[in-house]
Amino acid sequence: MDATPSGVTGHVRSVEFRHLEYLLAIYEGKNFRKAAERVYRSQLAVSQQVRALEDDIEFPIFVRAGGRNGVSPTAPGQLILNRAGKIMKERHEVFAMALPLKSFPLLRHPSIQCKSSAYAATTQPRRAGLCHPPTAT
Repeated sequence: MDATPSGVTGHVRSVEFRHLEYLLAIYEGKNFRKAAERVYRSQLAVSQQVRALEDDIEFPIFVRAGGRNGVSPTAPGQLILNRAGKIMKERHEVFAMALPLKSFPLLRHPSIQCKSSAYAATTQPRRAGLCHPPTAT
C-alpha cells in the first residue's frame, strides 16, 4: 500500500485534470451521455474512466439511477466533486494570471529566473529585484 502525505493508505491512479473535468461534466449534466458530448469523448470512454476511478477509491462517486433519472453524487462523491470544482477553478486562475505576464517581455525570456511568485513578478519585477539572469558557474 502507498501512503499519502495525510497518512491515508491506498493506491489511486494518477488523476489528471481531464478526469476531474469528466466528473464535473457528469454532475452538471446529470448523465454520462451529456457529459461525454461536453468533453468531446465517447460515452464509453467517460464511463470507463469514472468506473476505474471508483474502483481505485473503492466507493461509487455517482449513483446510477438509470433511465431518465440520470445520475446523482453519493455523499463522498459530493465531497470529491466539491474539491474537483475548486481545483478546476484554481487551474483556470493560474492560466488567467499568466496572461498579464505577456506585457513583461523580459520575463518571457528563458534565461530569466524569478526568485518569488509569478504574481509578485508582475509588479515592477526589476525594481523589486525578483528576477535576474542566471549566474555563470
